[in-house]
Amino acid sequence: MTFAVVALSLLLHLDLAAGRPTENGKLSPNALVMMGMSAKWHGHFLAWMFLSNDLDTFNKITKSQIQFGKNTPAPMFKADVTPHGIEGMHMAP
Repeated sequence: MTFAVVALSLLLHLDLAAGRPTENGKLSPNALVMMGMSAKWHGHFLAWMFLSNDLDTFNKITKSQIQFGKNTPAPMFKADVTPHGIEGMHMAP
């Protein structure tokens, strides 16, 4: 999934992928969730990459606070990722 989000007067680009890797020829029981975010701010390119095989940990990481300039700090990504998607967006198994 790819999103472009306008927040804090800043355009954020967000990519999210989820899947189950194979381990020793067998499908892993845990999903691997990966999210990349990027933005251009005051002439600088900023990028973040989140990767976890545990949804609870992933959701805690994405709630990290970020502050641009004098704006109020806000979570990197407010929505929670679930085994079924993000706020009604379905993820394929």
